[in-house]
Amino acid sequence: MCQPASDSMIIRSDRLAKLSVGTDWTPIEIMSEPFISVTFRGYAAATEVRVVATGLQYTLFIGAKSLTEPIERFRLAQGGKMLGLKLAIKKSDVNRTAPYEVRLIS
Repeated sequence: MCQPASDSMIIRSDRLAKLSVGTDWTPIEIMSEPFISVTFRGYAAATEVRVVATGLQYTLFIGAKSLTEPIERFRLAQGGKMLGLKLAIKKSDVNRTAPYEVRLIS
């Protein structure tokens, strides 16, 4: 089961552009611990990420189960911190509701 992060969650309404994930692997580095973002649908879990190929930073919404489960395993293996995790992510299909695939990269 998930364990809470050592720092308390922060609610943020100011955020970077949303990272849209496609069906090709996108290497990213997590640049913040998780926070809650205010969206048009209400609150949503998010983190700031840097796309390795471009160096640009985005907000990645991480509430999808297919993102949460692998990221949580990696977070726990890294002493409870998400900051600095390097991952490759992609959607398994072009369908909007397709699950994400996540792998740890060095």
